[in-house]
Amino acid sequence: ITTSGGLRRLSFECPPPIPATPMFDVEAPTDDEAQVQSCEVRELRKGDATPNERWYSSFDAMRARFVCEWIIIKHRVLEWMLEIGFLLYLNAFVVRTWAFYNHAQIMDYIPAEWCSKIWGEGANCHDHAHELVNGGALNDVFQHAFEGAASSEAMKLAPEILEISIILAVSCILIVCMFRRPAPGKAPVYFANITTRLLRLVTLVYGLRPLFFLFTVLPGPAEKCVGVEELMNRPTSFQQVFTDTSKSGVNCGDLIYSGHVAALVSIISCFYEYGDATLAPHRQLNMAIRLLLIPATCVQMLCIVAVRNHYTVDVTAAALVTMACWRLYHFEMGPDPQPASFLKAKDYEAKVTKEGLVLHEMDEQHVAEFCEYKGAYFGAVVFGGVVIAYSFAVVGTFLAMTGML
Repeated sequence: ITTSGGLRRLSFECPPPIPATPMFDVEAPTDDEAQVQSCEVRELRKGDATPNERWYSSFDAMRARFVCEWIIIKHRVLEWMLEIGFLLYLNAFVVRTWAFYNHAQIMDYIPAEWCSKIWGEGANCHDHAHELVNGGALNDVFQHAFEGAASSEAMKLAPEILEISIILAVSCILIVCMFRRPAPGKAPVYFANITTRLLRLVTLVYGLRPLFFLFTVLPGPAEKCVGVEELMNRPTSFQQVFTDTSKSGVNCGDLIYSGHVAALVSIISCFYEYGDATLAPHRQLNMAIRLLLIPATCVQMLCIVAVRNHYTVDVTAAALVTMACWRLYHFEMGPDPQPASFLKAKDYEAKVTKEGLVLHEMDEQHVAEFCEYKGAYFGAVVFGGVVIAYSFAVVGTFLAMTGML
């Protein structure tokens, strides 16, 4: 619109697109070549995403998958070893035994002369610990609501059975869906990336636990944590914290927050993170499993409190801290890296220069061909080994917790 009220047509010419910065200092392909490559990638992804062809059905496709898994694994294996070492030794033995060394039951706060006046000359307070109100434990509403649950052998097994069942179900869904092609618009979900994120989060959550229970000691509500039995099992020297691994199974004191709930919520968070991509396009199934996991987790937490393994505050804090850590990691670290981001120019300089490829636009089939399928068998072996080791660890933990091992 001009100042005189008339109309004038203005013509604009769109500026040429800004060329993407290549990942390597190589000769860029021509416009025609770049357009052909981009179309090929889009067509391949579109074809792979059809609902009826979501499962990998060819040997080359599976090889490509394991090549991509191996690319990630070989960059993460050292980190995995350090995290597993922390979880199996420092967390499972040292920290738990240290908590037991610090543990004090209610009777430890009663002077010996009081015990003599109450139960007679020379009486030992710990012999009468179970005569205290609430069995020498702190007051908990849900423990009172399920008063006889701790004496039932079936109820004592309920928390472990529920926990293992949920973990195995979620794990099987995620592992089996590794053999499905990515959905339209979704990046491929790799087992190595799931393992990396899970180990990092579990290590973080378990690393925070000692800050809660080592410096503020609560008396354990379990029967083994009250009376003479606890006194006989309790470590008598700080040296035992690092050398005596037998105390971990009978320990008391590592209450806030519950490690079992933290592990369970971590596995469930994995499904919430990756379930949409692995189960797509079955959104209703994904939503149904999500909704089912919430009450199942609540029931498991309630069973833990009912059999007096933990207080309500322990399981509640575990769920909240784990979810907070998971969301914090998600926002701070962002999406998982794809295999192409691990490829280095110095390893493939001649090939990149010759073919003029842009690595971040490559799907797993192109990445595998680019790497000449190197590492496919290593990826398959490590993938199978991790799955088998994980299964034995879960089943072994269940048998140990239930006394069958």
